[in-house]
Amino acid sequence: MAEATAGWEELKDLGNAAFKERQFEKAVEHFTDAIELHDSHLLYSNRSGAHASLAQWKEALADADKCVALKPDFAKGYGRKGAAHEGLGQLAKAKEAYEAGLARDPHSETLRAALESATRRLSAPRGAPPPFAYGRPPSAPVLTGPALLLNYAIVMCFILYMLPLFGMRVSFYAYRLTTLLCAAKYTRAFLLKFGISRTLLTRWNEIKASESAHYLALSLALLLWRPIPFVLVPMSVNAVGAMVPALVQQVKTLPARVQALIGERIQSAGTEEGQTLIALFATTSEVMLCVGLALTCFASVRNVGMLLFYLNFLSWRHASSQLTQQAVWALRTQMDGWFHHKWAPKLLGVAYEKCKMMLGVYISPAKAR
Repeated sequence: MAEATAGWEELKDLGNAAFKERQFEKAVEHFTDAIELHDSHLLYSNRSGAHASLAQWKEALADADKCVALKPDFAKGYGRKGAAHEGLGQLAKAKEAYEAGLARDPHSETLRAALESATRRLSAPRGAPPPFAYGRPPSAPVLTGPALLLNYAIVMCFILYMLPLFGMRVSFYAYRLTTLLCAAKYTRAFLLKFGISRTLLTRWNEIKASESAHYLALSLALLLWRPIPFVLVPMSVNAVGAMVPALVQQVKTLPARVQALIGERIQSAGTEEGQTLIALFATTSEVMLCVGLALTCFASVRNVGMLLFYLNFLSWRHASSQLTQQAVWALRTQMDGWFHHKWAPKLLGVAYEKCKMMLGVYISPAKAR
C-alpha cells in the first residue's frame, strides 16, 4: 500500500510539473496513470484543468463532476466545473457551478472573479467574445539553452530589419534571417510537442489547435514569399514575451546602475499583467496585419495569395485562441461603427457586410453563444 501511495503521488507531481511547463498532454497522461492507482478528487481536479487547457471541455466536465462527487465540499472542483461549462458555452450552468463553489468557500477571489465574468457574459451583447476561463494556463516558463538563444536571435534580427542602420541590403537579410529563425523555433516547439511518427495524422485536430503548428506554417510561407512590411511583428513580440521570464532573473545579476535603469521595467513586464499585455499586443498586431495585407494587394496583385493564406492562418488562431477572438471582435466592432456611421454611404456599409461574410470574420450569434 505504501508503494502504491508513493507511486500515485510521484505521478501527480510529474503531472503538475508537466502542466507548469504547458505540456498538457503529458499532464493528462500522468494524472490518468495516478488515478489508476488512487481515486482522488485532487487528481480529477488537476486532470480537468489539463483537459481545459487543451480545450477538451467534455472531458474536463466529466473529471470536474467526478471531483465534486468524491468531495462535495471541495470549492475548486466547482471552479473546474464552471470553466468546463463555459468552454461548452453553457453559461447559466457555469454561473451555478461558481455560485456552488463560493457557497463552500466565500473567500475565494478566483471563484468570485469567475462568477462575475460569467454573469457579465450572460448579459453581454450578442457576438461578444469569451473572457479568459477559470484556471487559465500558467505564465510562460523560464527558457534556457537553445530555446532562449533562438528568441534572443529573433528579436535582434527583427530590430536590424525594422531599423535599417546598415542599409537596405542588411535589412533585407535580417528579414530573411528572422523568418528562418522563427521557422526553426516553431519547428523545434512542434517536434517537442508532437514528435514524428506514423500516428501524427491521427492527431490532426490537436495539431490544428496548436500555436506552434500555426506559426510554423506562417513562417514557412513567409520564407517562400517576398518580404512584406510588419508581417514579422507578431512572432517577434511573442519572442520578447518568451524571453521576459529569463530576463527577470538575469537582470538581478547586472550592475546596480543598469538595474536602476531597466530593472523596474523588466520586472513589470514579468508580472502576469505585463505578460498579458505583451500577448495582447502580439495578437492585436496579428489581426491588424490582415488589414495591412489587404491594402498591399492594391500595390501588388501577387500579395493576394499571401492574403488568402493569412486569412486561413487567422481562422486557425481564432478557433484556438481567446486572445485572437478578443482582438477580432474589437476590430470588427470598431469597423462596424465606421461603416455604419450615419455619414457613411449606405452602399459602402452593404459592401462591408458582404466582405465581412466572405472573409469569415463575422461570428454568428449562435456560434458565439
